Amino acid sequence: MIRSQILLTPDLVAEVKKIAQKQGISQSEAVRELLNRALGGRTNDLKIGKEGTPEEYLYDLASFSSANPRIDGFKEIYSVGGRTTEIRILSDYAFRFYLKNKKLPEELEYRILKECRELVGLSETKTIVARRAYVVPGLENPPGPRFLGLKINEVIDAIKEVFNFAIEHEYYLKKMSQICAFFYPFADPKPLSLPIKTEAVLPYGGYAVPLNKIASRVEVFGVWGNNEGVQSFDAIDRYIVDTQRKIIIEKETPQKMLMLCTTEKSQSDKISVPHDRQFEQVLNDAEILEIGRVVKELTEKYGLRRVEFSYDGRTGIIFNESVPYVIYDKEIKRIDKRGMIKTVAGYRDVEKLRLLLPEEVERTIIYIDKKIVEDRAYDILNSVAALSNKFTVFYPGLSATAHAMRVLNDFGHTAIVVGNRTFKEGEEVIVKVQGDQVLIDRVLEGSMKNFVVNLHDAKLYGRELTGGKAMNISLLKAKGFNVPHGVVLTTNFFNKIVAATLAKNHLSQEIKPSIFNLKFEISTDLWQQILKASGLSSKEKYAVRSSANVEDQAEHSFAGQFVTFLKVDYQSLKEKVAAVIKSTFDPRVARYTAALSSSKGIKMAVVIQQMVEAERSGVVFGKDIQTGDEDLIVIDVACGLGEGVVDGTSQSQRIIYSRSKNTLINNSAKQKQSFLSRIEIDSLIEMTLSIERLMGGVQDIEWAIDKKGDIWLIQTRDL
Repeated sequence: MIRSQILLTPDLVAEVKKIAQKQGISQSEAVRELLNRALGGRTNDLKIGKEGTPEEYLYDLASFSSANPRIDGFKEIYSVGGRTTEIRILSDYAFRFYLKNKKLPEELEYRILKECRELVGLSETKTIVARRAYVVPGLENPPGPRFLGLKINEVIDAIKEVFNFAIEHEYYLKKMSQICAFFYPFADPKPLSLPIKTEAVLPYGGYAVPLNKIASRVEVFGVWGNNEGVQSFDAIDRYIVDTQRKIIIEKETPQKMLMLCTTEKSQSDKISVPHDRQFEQVLNDAEILEIGRVVKELTEKYGLRRVEFSYDGRTGIIFNESVPYVIYDKEIKRIDKRGMIKTVAGYRDVEKLRLLLPEEVERTIIYIDKKIVEDRAYDILNSVAALSNKFTVFYPGLSATAHAMRVLNDFGHTAIVVGNRTFKEGEEVIVKVQGDQVLIDRVLEGSMKNFVVNLHDAKLYGRELTGGKAMNISLLKAKGFNVPHGVVLTTNFFNKIVAATLAKNHLSQEIKPSIFNLKFEISTDLWQQILKASGLSSKEKYAVRSSANVEDQAEHSFAGQFVTFLKVDYQSLKEKVAAVIKSTFDPRVARYTAALSSSKGIKMAVVIQQMVEAERSGVVFGKDIQTGDEDLIVIDVACGLGEGVVDGTSQSQRIIYSRSKNTLINNSAKQKQSFLSRIEIDSLIEMTLSIERLMGGVQDIEWAIDKKGDIWLIQTRDL
């Protein structure tokens, strides 16, 4: 519990009486009002002009009394002991003056600059953030601009842009609307210089939301860079806090390759995360627990709250937003729709939607391009929301962090978050509700349904249809790991090819080992349909891998039993796919299965992935596979493709890491021509720990590093 005291001097006693008389409250309540002001920061009056007149334009937090959720959030954070910053607020009166006169009062501009010169002293970057604080009846979270890393002489123009956005979108016309702006010191390390040096301090931040109505569980999201990256990127850290027991009960730390950062050249630049930080946990455990505490206490005191936070570049995180949050636990709206995808990537696409005929509207499903979200192009999103016809809209991201999409629902559209799934212009899909899940199925022509599955979606179809390998790498891809994209030819396709082969050779449909001697062929017509449905490019080279329903399990991995083909050109894909299917019936597979005493029938799916031009590659074992010692992580690496490491034909180096000692205990890479740098070794160890948390146990992981130094995940299986 946070206890606050105030010394009642004669001057303050007079102030208490004045407040009580003016507001019609008791003197005890007036004392609490003074305490709230004290918690809100400075208590000197920043209002310009006489109290109660329309010339009141500029306030500090303590003296701003209008109900405004975004501003009130800072007061709430103070009240529960959360670290936050000094803010200055431009009131709705300032906006009305600007609306009428197309400018701000000169005296106000002078005072803004004066305040900024004081505030930058609280910032490591010596810059300012300018933001919106709109209250628009009917809009839960009206979007608008945010400006980061502003120099003092840029702040006034940014404030005008906040006001201009509200004018352009006619927010001010709503009865009881309130158009405010506010600014505060930018809490961030110094702007990054590119390329990023190894010792550079990275900015980080994120959001947190309660998972139930008492906030006994809090979900925390963390990203490298500005906290806006939570809405912009698929790969973000996720932690679950049990706020009653004050422990972290779940962590997901995927590969984070991109971040939004203030650089020496841009306020918000999309840049690559350094390789040695991509698998690293963004927030430390103490920060995660503190965030959970703040959300719980805010919820207990004010109701459900979502918070934003950032690293201040000095001592730790500070909270820069607390706003009401809604948990949608009501029954999901019934959806049963079939339509064609129309992608919105810019204003031209919105204009095309305006011209659709009524019958075309009914058959249209909008997909918001990920670039709109990454670039925070909310003006385009607002244009979609304002369409008079109402659409089903697919929105990239997570439901907890995609609050910008709520403007679509506010305007009567049906917005559905789709994670990192992507959709193509003209693609036909079916959307339906099953239980409490919204399912999206791609509609493929005729017999192609359930023959071809996008690798993004493979995890949705289950092991019996897409196989063990595809299930695992699809899950990694969905969680943001850097997995080569591709498609899966399902076990239904396998069944069709096997049946056609048996029929061609006038054999019964009973599958016997002897059919390995038959020639497995895929008809030209069927293959052309497969290519059309898969969207594979004739310019790419591919890896063709097995993904049997019995493969890549802890009990029996079937590792090395089926064939794999690398660097396959487009013209050779049909032949190699047929060869993978045929390998299901190899006599060695029959002997392996017999040794396992397994009666489960083998069905083969085939994974076709874009080929990674590997400079180095290898495997990581989450334990010593000879002794079973799970304290050890063993890395084998070779130059070029990783198959040589797996089959033992390439010269390799071995690195062994002890979890308990947190050190390398054997590193053959110390020799002069080491294949991996220490940074790359550390990254592979972090990657392994992250994947183990996700998959629930120690793993056998295949990986590759390309010429740019990016780490790719090829496959993973339980050990």
